[in-house]
Amino acid sequence: MKKYIGLFLLLVILSACSDESKSYTIEDAEENGDVVIKEDGNTENLEELLSFIENVEKGTEDDVSIATYRSGKPMMQELIYDGSSIELTTDTQSLSCGRIVERSGIISLRECDGTEENLGIAQVSEYEINRVKAKMKE
Repeated sequence: MKKYIGLFLLLVILSACSDESKSYTIEDAEENGDVVIKEDGNTENLEELLSFIENVEKGTEDDVSIATYRSGKPMMQELIYDGSSIELTTDTQSLSCGRIVERSGIISLRECDGTEENLGIAQVSEYEINRVKAKMKE
């Protein structure tokens, strides 16, 4: 009987843990102000990432979260600029970079430590980037 109670309690704990770690939905990410890169290539809150790039160029501290969705699941990236370097944190890595650039719709980190000297962050259509930049100026 004790085995069954123990097994039951284990199942209850495991199911409670899975309820707590519910999937971080696109809607959640958008509401939190994260930059959301969807599977279809559409991007939400792109102005947050473009504003981050501008702040890095000005030397102003800033941070931004990016949620890239593939197969319905997010890959999270956190970028933090402390006035001198950009720290990238993901589930699998953490590294420091010197610059962030946007060229031809590809946003990448440069001058990174470790094995990745250059690291792509996002790919967005140039049209979308220019549209959002124009909207930001209004």
